[in-house]
Amino acid sequence: MSRLPPESADDATGDRAHALPADAQAAASAASLSSHSLPAESAAESVNGTSTDLEPTDVPLLPPDGLTRPARAGNATKKSASPRARKRASATDEPSDPLSAKGGAQTPEAPRARAPAKSTKPSRGRSAKRKGIDLGLQGGGAHGAYTWGVLDKLLEDGRLEFEGISGASAGTMNAVVLAHGLLDRPGVDPREKAREALHSFWLGVSQAGSSATAWAQTVFSWLNGRPTEYPVWHDWMQSMQQWMTPFAQPPAEINPLRTVLEAQVDFERLRESTATRLFVSATNVRTGNIHIFRTHEITLDVAMASACLPWLFKPVKIDEDFYWDGGYLGNPPLYPFYYETLTSDILIVHINPIERKEKPVLPGQIMNRVNEITFNASLQREFRAISFVHKLLDEGWLKPEFRKRLKYPLIHSIRADKALYDLSSSTKFVTDWHFLTTLRDRGREAASRWLDAHFDDVGVRSTVDLRRDYLQRLPDATSIKA
Repeated sequence: MSRLPPESADDATGDRAHALPADAQAAASAASLSSHSLPAESAAESVNGTSTDLEPTDVPLLPPDGLTRPARAGNATKKSASPRARKRASATDEPSDPLSAKGGAQTPEAPRARAPAKSTKPSRGRSAKRKGIDLGLQGGGAHGAYTWGVLDKLLEDGRLEFEGISGASAGTMNAVVLAHGLLDRPGVDPREKAREALHSFWLGVSQAGSSATAWAQTVFSWLNGRPTEYPVWHDWMQSMQQWMTPFAQPPAEINPLRTVLEAQVDFERLRESTATRLFVSATNVRTGNIHIFRTHEITLDVAMASACLPWLFKPVKIDEDFYWDGGYLGNPPLYPFYYETLTSDILIVHINPIERKEKPVLPGQIMNRVNEITFNASLQREFRAISFVHKLLDEGWLKPEFRKRLKYPLIHSIRADKALYDLSSSTKFVTDWHFLTTLRDRGREAASRWLDAHFDDVGVRSTVDLRRDYLQRLPDATSIKA
């Protein structure tokens, strides 16, 4: 059973699963960067008004100015990761912290707004020694604080240059705040500024979302602890469905998260930036297609659309269409990297565990596992497309003139299978400051291990074996008999 953080003195307790506050929707909105529950399929939208977005199943092509395949030496050309790399990778997600030791987040008397510690490393300008990489940031509500920690450590380390950043939902929030923090400012180290910006954003989330913890924990504690007698379960679901219908409640404009982000980011300046390419996913309600918003298109409404949960908020209108959470179709979207950035390296920061060993039994456990599977689905499909391209190139299936047109994506990942294993859908609503900073620390530890194990592999080889770690092995096409 997933362990829930103890409720604070102000939280609802006991068996009050039905006693939801009248203003619970407004309170919930601050905590719900993304806590998904519905599946969807991916499709295409327009790009720059001239061509259509290619779906994640499309073959990764080179940018117009061309990019050669990264040089790979020896036997490494035939494998995504060496045995040594695999061994190192297996130890990348084993944090030990107060959250896991105590079984949940503890509620402090008041948030401590301590700024991130300054890096002890000398400030680095743009250097030829810095390696370029694209970042794909998953969404997952308050669990996005884990990604905050990963980014904080990567910024502190300073050896990676972020060329492109994609995100969905909470991943969008992290991506937008990070990119805005990295903007050039006279006399300011952009990396330290980005670290401070992420810290400030998540502190704002904690302060705005403190009132949301009570109802969320009451609901999910009930789900995890109560027997599933059909009449009780049916009645509860009926009442929750009525209560959660966005159009029966006050408008979604009452979203404290919107205020936090608006105070943090100058979107006009962000849109003019050319330093980092942003790719934000949202789901078009009318067409059911994914829409990728690029740097020059990103507004406050776009960011909120990417994190718009349909069971909490009204869809966000942009131009003539309405949008829901981007995590349904691209969590995170990777395919823009194939066509619009030069680097071949992609680092995915997971929030949703890929694998769980135990069988879910209680309603809350089932809901949590459905949530994880659903919002890893689009990423799994993109990984299959990348694996197919690897196979074509590694086994020499293409003529030389076609090989030069293909980009060879080098995939890296910081997974959450162990780091967030003890959490569940319920904790995606927890915005307690101690809880968020504990997730941040877990993310920092995971990023530190990944840098130690794999920094030298960036630009050289993938550190993830897609077929082994993510995909079901399929028979070799040459072995299939008619």
